Amino acid sequence: MATIKSKADLLSSAMDLEPPLLPIVIPPLEVILPAGKFTCSGNGLMKPDHKFDPSVKNHLPLLQPARTKKGTIRVHQPYIEKKSLAYWKAQCVFRGLSQSGTIQSLQDQLRNSDAGMTANLAKIEKKLNKEFREKNAAVRDEIWNSADTNEKKAKLDPGRFLREVFRLGGVEDSSHDDGVVVLKTEFRSELHEAAKPLGLEHYSVDAPARADGIRSRIDRWIVISKTRSALNEQVQMIDRERLRINRIPEDQNNERDTKLYESMIAKAKKSGEVAWNVTGKWIIKCPEIESNWGNTNRALTLVIHLSNTGEGRQMWAEFDFTVLHGIFASVATGSKRKRTHDKEDKGHSKQETFILSANDKPSPECPKWDFRWRGEETGEGVIQLSSENYRCSIKFEGPCGCKLSGIFEADFTGRVEFTGLKIGKWLSGQTDFSPLLPHVGDPESEWNKRNRSAYEAAEISRWH
Repeated sequence: MATIKSKADLLSSAMDLEPPLLPIVIPPLEVILPAGKFTCSGNGLMKPDHKFDPSVKNHLPLLQPARTKKGTIRVHQPYIEKKSLAYWKAQCVFRGLSQSGTIQSLQDQLRNSDAGMTANLAKIEKKLNKEFREKNAAVRDEIWNSADTNEKKAKLDPGRFLREVFRLGGVEDSSHDDGVVVLKTEFRSELHEAAKPLGLEHYSVDAPARADGIRSRIDRWIVISKTRSALNEQVQMIDRERLRINRIPEDQNNERDTKLYESMIAKAKKSGEVAWNVTGKWIIKCPEIESNWGNTNRALTLVIHLSNTGEGRQMWAEFDFTVLHGIFASVATGSKRKRTHDKEDKGHSKQETFILSANDKPSPECPKWDFRWRGEETGEGVIQLSSENYRCSIKFEGPCGCKLSGIFEADFTGRVEFTGLKIGKWLSGQTDFSPLLPHVGDPESEWNKRNRSAYEAAEISRWH
């Protein structure tokens, strides 16, 4: 028949329970005995860095090689980890054996003995384990009580923090038992691991940027809750705040660009300028590229040039689309003009050319222009060899042709739409518009230097 314990017995058992060992916040206890110095960190005696090993005989070398059932020597002998002299000495001391002699003599003593830990050392070990745990717990509580933020407590002891904050395990000193806690800490992995066995919902989320624009050291937060619905609601609130703050510089830039565009229109009207002049600086918007590769610190840009070369007039553009940058070469839509090539350009019909007639230019009568492009990926600067296979387009519109819309296509962006506003005229020698736009002096050479030879030379330099 099972024995039913009284409340007094249960209380007595609870009082006998030792405090948890981890985390350890104090140095080991030391004790000097006739056999030398021992230390204890609450989980057994150590001498000097070795505990009592009840399976010590498993580490003894074989006196004879292992054999098969037929009595022949086994090809593969069992692996036995070699132990240090300090280990063998410690195992002898724990058993009351001499610690003098060679490794072999110490091993012989242990091979011939079935002794466990001596009664005296076992008693000392039990006493020191209890003493260490109590002292460690007292200091740990002192440190815990001095921690003035959730983040500090979570770093000290993730499990204890979560048990207290959500009133788990009988803890009664929390105000977050039915809510959510958000922690701005680098120690998220430890909290994720501590939350799992407690049955708590947990999720890491990108933190909102600081309102002053300074990059925060903690760029991700962890959200923990008892319920999935409460966690999801908090994560969505953080996401909305992040997007709101991220939109602030974008909205400011949009306002600035709109003012520059309106200024361009006003100046043109004031001067009586009627003809379109699309050359100059443009701000580009491409939701598909910006959402996947956007950088709020750098806008998508386009700089259009109309150049007179030895071959004739050419309309070119430098573009920086964050993930790609390079050169556009324009061709009037529907033209059948002969196209110039570099020596390695064998990909297109010679009926297509970048050379324009004297009257070829964007106008209300000819607003749409096709273009091909060559360029490189922004990260490692890999030239996009297949880029000129795509025939893309731009359509100019609005007052003085100062607005545009277009189609851009690349291998890893796919076919995307973009729009733009002209915000200024291009001044020769100006280099502060985009860090990746070098300003085209010779458009033909800019085009030709992105051929297969250049690609292969860059490939070699990347790997050597």
